[in-house]
Amino acid sequence: MRQLLIIALVGSPSISMAQSPTVLTPMLQRVLNNFAHENISCAAYFAVASTCLKVSFPDDTQTQEATVKAFSTALDRGRDATRESGLKMETLGARLDLEVADIQNLISNNCSNFSLMLQKYAAQCKLLLETPKKRMDVLYETEGNRQ
Repeated sequence: MRQLLIIALVGSPSISMAQSPTVLTPMLQRVLNNFAHENISCAAYFAVASTCLKVSFPDDTQTQEATVKAFSTALDRGRDATRESGLKMETLGARLDLEVADIQNLISNNCSNFSLMLQKYAAQCKLLLETPKKRMDVLYETEGNRQ
């Protein structure tokens, strides 16, 4: 089911993009890696949420469309940050698979447990989608404080 969900929303299980030859500082690479990971986590959340909405509220097409759009935005940002950080693009697919599995486990593969997913992901993913630059700034500051 997880693979079908991802194929349906992404379009293809393999994602390929050209690697950028840009040389990054280790700190910027970690920031981009973390930003990519957070966006992929949110993409997984929106993917599972979209499926649950289709099952539980088949007539609410407006919310379903907004959720699919949020999935696409998070996936695109995750893809861009993955590429920019110099990670293999296969990392994106692996992260997405793992995150979807974690979320499905959290809700016990039962959309009636949707509130568990909302509690864990909704606020942080909404914030990430609405203020990505602010999140990048926080990640950069956090990494700088670790130095």
